[in-house]
Amino acid sequence: MAIACMTKEQAKALIQKYNAGQASQQERHLVEDWYAQFATAANSGLSEQDHNNLTAQIWARMPAQSKTSHRRPPRKAIKLWTRLGLTASIALAAGLVYLNHKPRHSAPKQQVQNQIKPGGNKAWLTLSSGKRIALNQAANGTLAQEDGVQITKTADGQIVYTQSGQAGSKQYNTIETPKGGTYQLRLPDGSRVWLNAASKLTYPLAFVCPAGRKVELSGEAYFEVAKDKKHPFKVKTGHQQVEVLGTHFNVSNYADEQQAKTTLLEGLVRIRLSMETAGFIAEKSTLLQPGEQAVVGTLPGAFDYNIRKVDPLESIDWKNGQFAFSNESLGSIMRKLARWYDISIHYQTPLQNVKFSGAISRFDNANKVLDLLQTTGKVHFNIQGKNVTVSN
Repeated sequence: MAIACMTKEQAKALIQKYNAGQASQQERHLVEDWYAQFATAANSGLSEQDHNNLTAQIWARMPAQSKTSHRRPPRKAIKLWTRLGLTASIALAAGLVYLNHKPRHSAPKQQVQNQIKPGGNKAWLTLSSGKRIALNQAANGTLAQEDGVQITKTADGQIVYTQSGQAGSKQYNTIETPKGGTYQLRLPDGSRVWLNAASKLTYPLAFVCPAGRKVELSGEAYFEVAKDKKHPFKVKTGHQQVEVLGTHFNVSNYADEQQAKTTLLEGLVRIRLSMETAGFIAEKSTLLQPGEQAVVGTLPGAFDYNIRKVDPLESIDWKNGQFAFSNESLGSIMRKLARWYDISIHYQTPLQNVKFSGAISRFDNANKVLDLLQTTGKVHFNIQGKNVTVSN
């Protein structure tokens, strides 16, 4: 959650982590990005003395290596750029100021009668026989026994595959989350998968040759792959294939996004692209190191990748129960909200490119998330049932 949405004690604890040098990379970036914006911002109710004191404190506590990319604030009256301590460029700024300063006024809040609840543990499991099981309604215990493999639902809501006999056939299962759904499973080789909303994973009932450890994904999933040097683990998504031996990584490839992103947290992965043109198959590949992200275009004809350094924890905010936005467009944010809260988004005004940063729990109602964005004064939402209209 954003600091402005925390209690005073929680916000102070986060700031103390930064001052003590114990903050994560993502938390440090939030504080330092806030500083860069705040030092040159305008238009808040802070006095010159309050502003200068606050920026001086952050500058004094900022690590030397960070000061090289940020300038010291001038000793003059500079005002915070958005009321309520919530900004379209970095929501963390709010928390630092909001701890001890109340806004003079705020953007008017919309009166909403219906509350749009967050998603939860929901998914469908399709067996090789074609039988479909609603996992959120199924009882704990054994769900099925197929070709020497036992499929179990655990008390904490996970699906576990255990090979209890000699599995040799090429049978496949599919787990699919709806909008507003997420689920975890443990594959036959011990690999663990977290599936995000509106996603589908197809995988062999047992990892045996020639199929080996190969799965197919649409949507988004986080993988913790069991190590097996003789049998690489492969994830097919669009015209991209991710190959690993044992590692932690996130793959996001939604049909309504123009980019597929693979982010490596631990280990080593190879990204392979393949495309058939005029009867010929073109291929190219690259290796990812921890902390790198491969971005691949999903539009027809796209056949290249961009490798960039990222904070890998930002790519799995959803797995950790958070929405974390870092200079992210409103269009991208609203698509994430639509998938998690199962809502429809309509734009009365083209605001898709307005940028926001901040964080809030995925377990808050959608109304709270939208209100957080709305208090920046950059956007307004009209909610009717599960339809959200965006305007300014």
